[in-house]
Amino acid sequence: MTAERVTDRMLDSKPGPMQFEIASSEVSAEPLTHNIPIGMSPPVHFRDAVPCHEFIFAHAPASIEYEVPDGMSRFTAIGRTPHSNSVKYELLADGKLIYQSPQSGVGVVAIAAKLPAKTKMLELRVDHLGDVSGDHSYWCYPRLHRD
Repeated sequence: MTAERVTDRMLDSKPGPMQFEIASSEVSAEPLTHNIPIGMSPPVHFRDAVPCHEFIFAHAPASIEYEVPDGMSRFTAIGRTPHSNSVKYELLADGKLIYQSPQSGVGVVAIAAKLPAKTKMLELRVDHLGDVSGDHSYWCYPRLHRD
C-alpha cells in the first residue's frame, strides 16, 4: 500500500501508547527492539516526514507474541519496510492466521484485524518470503482496541 492510501483515520484517534507486554519473540538477525532502531534512524512517518518513535523493530523472519487482555477486539498497526521488497506481515490469534498482508515492497502497509472473541495470545510475524537481505521491518503504532 502506498502512503497516500493510508488515511488519517488509520493513524489519528489513537487510544495511546502500546500497553501490552511481549510474552516471547524470535528474530533472525538483529535483536527485537521497542522504539529503538538498529543501525539507522527511526522510521519516518510519511505525513510531514516526522520520525515515528513508537514502533517494534524486527528483522525478518520474526515472531512476537503478546498476551491479549480481556475485552480486546481489534489490532492495528502500520507496517513499514524501508529496504526490502520481500516481506509479508501476518497476525495469528491463538495460533490461527487472522491477517496476512500482500507482499510488502519498500513502503507502508495498513494492518488491521478483528480478533476472535476471547483471544488469549496474539502473534505478530514478519515472513521473509525466502530472501532475508535488508528485511528490516517496523510495526509502527501497534494498538489493541476495545469496541
